[in-house]
Amino acid sequence: MDPVLEEKMHVLNEGFLRSGYEVICEAKETFDAMVTMRDGVRLHTYISLPEAGEVHPVIVTRSCYPHLEYKYRIYAREFAKRGFGFVWQYCRGREESEGDFVPNLQERNDSLDTVEWLLSQPWCGKIGYYGHSYTAMIGWSMADKAEGKVASMFLEEYGTDRFASVYQKGAFRHDIITAWSMENGSKPITATNALYIKSCLYRPQTEVDVALWGEKNETYRQYVTSPHESDELWQTGWWKQLREIPGKTTIPVCIMSGWYDHHHGSSRLTWERLSKEAKQHSRFLVGGWNHSLRTCMPGRTTDHADVSDIPRVLAWFDQTLRRTDAPVEPGVSYYVIGADRWLSEEPETIERVYYPDVTWGDEFSYGMSTVASDVMGAVSYRYNPGDPVLSVGGDSLFKTKEQIGSLPVGLAGERADVISFATEPLMSPMTICGKMQVKLRIKSDAFDTAFTAKLIEETKEGEAYHIRSSITTILSDDTEERPYAPGLETMVTIDLWDICYELAEGSRLRLDISSSNFPEYHIHGNVAEPWAETSKQKIAKQTILTGGSEGTRLIVPVLV
Repeated sequence: MDPVLEEKMHVLNEGFLRSGYEVICEAKETFDAMVTMRDGVRLHTYISLPEAGEVHPVIVTRSCYPHLEYKYRIYAREFAKRGFGFVWQYCRGREESEGDFVPNLQERNDSLDTVEWLLSQPWCGKIGYYGHSYTAMIGWSMADKAEGKVASMFLEEYGTDRFASVYQKGAFRHDIITAWSMENGSKPITATNALYIKSCLYRPQTEVDVALWGEKNETYRQYVTSPHESDELWQTGWWKQLREIPGKTTIPVCIMSGWYDHHHGSSRLTWERLSKEAKQHSRFLVGGWNHSLRTCMPGRTTDHADVSDIPRVLAWFDQTLRRTDAPVEPGVSYYVIGADRWLSEEPETIERVYYPDVTWGDEFSYGMSTVASDVMGAVSYRYNPGDPVLSVGGDSLFKTKEQIGSLPVGLAGERADVISFATEPLMSPMTICGKMQVKLRIKSDAFDTAFTAKLIEETKEGEAYHIRSSITTILSDDTEERPYAPGLETMVTIDLWDICYELAEGSRLRLDISSSNFPEYHIHGNVAEPWAETSKQKIAKQTILTGGSEGTRLIVPVLV
């Protein structure tokens, strides 16, 4: 057996073994059925039931990933041995299911039809839906119509705001969308690292599908040509409907995310938009892991990170499908990176403002303090799109997942096009809890360009770890000057996802400013043309201006 697959299977089996839920019976032999949808298409469905009893609570998932069958078979056996039926079904055009696979758009009706079929089966009791990533999206696709049919859902590592997962203020998230589109088209191709990077660099990006993938991919073309939230793709049709579903959902939902899951920003918005009725019996859990539920915080203690989802899934469905007389205790659970502990309620924070200042610092970085300087300063760098800053430590990486997380990053001063600011060593630990912002007073000699921010902990031992990073483009920001003219001073805002992260006593908080973060985001060409439809690019001179309480500043929510 492939050693990687063997390890994955071992982790799953260990998750059940250590879940705290004992085996109560044997599992019957798994059987299958072709379930007919409303348009006559039949979907291949597998069913595993406990040996004991006639009617069972049933956990169902629907998937477009046949390569994960090993996972579903372990779930089928182990859930059944703990008294749950387990059903998994392949989406249209996948495995032996009939029809053509069109990502996202067919899942709502197929999910509702499948639930109706389950309810007609004599062995089916209360239904719970479980999903991870795309299979979680499938759960959301019917969540607003689930009351009276599906008792609860456990949905992890996916959010319903697709725009937030695809773009950040005009910057396209290559590492989420490009490789996935290559590997999940109507004629999937293997996205080797070399072909993937070549695809990200191809210009114009609207033609990469035919040029390098061998077929026209209309879905991908829609993604790369819709960089604004107001674009038709996001404001009509399925993506608009999906974004609005949490606000119409009433059943209990456990939403699970990771601080370094590439969908976390969308998951956070999904929780915030969940209806008041649903929130009264729902939970939001965010841990210190990536999309694969692996810790990604080297050098930090993670004894209490609790990365396995299996105990949580069992506990959730035990309560919502079997012990329904005990209401779900609503709320949140947040893992604090660095402190290796969990917060069990929304944190109380104060806003702390740091002011970068180019008039002082050391040989590697400029200074940054909580006191705004009255002295105005400026520092410039040249941003060359042909030599981008590479993504090392990141928040929304997927294809290059080995680089996602609170990973070691380079020292300040390693690149001339990365400007660093750092505080004095902290006198006591400081815990960041929430969303951060960088307000940048800038000017550029380009009509449009990008600015990036990367927040870093520099420890007293001389190590540096990524905390959060993000990006903005001038023309996608609410700038003071619109449209922007080269040479004008203006303010742009870089929004960073929320996090719970404790910096140790003696550490310094560092802020790196640059103009690229590739392949997490597309490389901006410094031209005011649609990024995916042009091949033009130029070198830009970027200037950061510091000084004054309303000038360049970093805004951080700090735990009281």
